[in-house]
Amino acid sequence: MKLLTIIIAFISFTFTAYSQPTIETYLANYTYPSKGGAIESIEEKYELLVDDVSPKPFRVLTKFDNNGYILSETRYNTMDAKQSETVWTYNSNKKLTNKTQTYFVNMIGWKMDETILKYNDTTGFLSEIQCFKNKVMQYSSRVYCDSYGLPYEVRVLDERGAYEGIERLSYSPNANIIRVMMLRASGKFSSLSVYPIDYSKPFQSGSIEKQYYPNGDVMLESLDYQTKTDQGYYYEYKYDANGNWIEKETYQVTLGKNNKVKDKKLEHRVIRSIKYY
Repeated sequence: MKLLTIIIAFISFTFTAYSQPTIETYLANYTYPSKGGAIESIEEKYELLVDDVSPKPFRVLTKFDNNGYILSETRYNTMDAKQSETVWTYNSNKKLTNKTQTYFVNMIGWKMDETILKYNDTTGFLSEIQCFKNKVMQYSSRVYCDSYGLPYEVRVLDERGAYEGIERLSYSPNANIIRVMMLRASGKFSSLSVYPIDYSKPFQSGSIEKQYYPNGDVMLESLDYQTKTDQGYYYEYKYDANGNWIEKETYQVTLGKNNKVKDKKLEHRVIRSIKYY
């Protein structure tokens, strides 16, 4: 179970370190897939529910414009003090231009990460990505797009302008995935990351196998190879009148033949308050 937890966490929390593609900020930007009504904000309260561990909820407040584009995300710790805030900025064509994250580090104080995305004046296609930490550039990336505006290659330069590596993108519409292969400056393979083409549709990523409810919400996540003690995470939801979930419970489970769920143990609960326009 620990291995599954680590893998899911690694896929779910891919932020600014260059172990992930520099184009990730662009690929991970999408309109929120509401099942009914334009959402103005979502407040989520997270609660850990494990034997011998006292529940310690924390809070995340996310705001959207009336087209579903995310505007900001503020995270609060268990004492309800602000821990981080991320702001997204768009141009008149609703293309992401800035993503800025400020966050608190114990014993250091507030830090800031900023990603700037630039677009070709003639085509409107993505052309450059710059990443800064506390206003100091960490790397810049030149983006090459095909005639449809789809990025197919990214060339990464470090803070001194030295060539650092390449990110090559390939698209599989039938599988609803974008693969980003990362190569070092020498041309040697470094890693592979996977993203959905359409975030509102099911997709598979890496070694995590997913099963979905008819409405598209994830029902089960498990490793995609067999072991003697297959385990996974099973999800149950409650919904509001618009069909958006307002409570999500996560169970650690043992998987039998054909992924039959056994031995459900409640580990985690998220309660949502959704405000509509």
